Amino acid sequence: MKRIFIYLLILSFISFKALSQEGNIPVPEYKNSVYVITKDGLVPLEKQRTKIIVKAALLKFKNKVVFVNPKSTLRVNGSSLKFIYEPTEMVDPETSLDIQLLTSNKKNREGFYSTTDMSFNVTNNNPSLPFKATKYKNRYIVFEINNLPKGEYGVSLGLKDGNSSETLIHLFGID
Repeated sequence: MKRIFIYLLILSFISFKALSQEGNIPVPEYKNSVYVITKDGLVPLEKQRTKIIVKAALLKFKNKVVFVNPKSTLRVNGSSLKFIYEPTEMVDPETSLDIQLLTSNKKNREGFYSTTDMSFNVTNNNPSLPFKATKYKNRYIVFEINNLPKGEYGVSLGLKDGNSSETLIHLFGID
């Protein structure tokens, strides 16, 4: 009887421990690099530096970011995806993470549209897609996006590249 009780106690502890973890997610190799979590491990997203196109319109400027090639080099399957990254500084992902559906033509992809008026007020014309983010092992951010249709996507961590005004965007596509 005592043996059965000990076995049940150990089994309960192991089950509780397994259920309380988010599985055993591998951790990123580099900071500020976004990886998609797959059953085979982590896959880094394509990275491109931004090229911002500014067009003057009546009393305002229209901005968009253009990416080379009409499709991302990273193709993933599924409409619900999980990603992981290690930020340089732990900040609220709701304020720093921006996930956008991009438009694609025969030559390139574009997105992250905004408008700047003469008073330098910036309006984001393409709001971020909804996501759910959680801390993982107190050093990483895991975020999940659900119900994604086929298309091209960009993820911005809100970081500028050194002293320049360029932003590094992580890209992927869903077939």
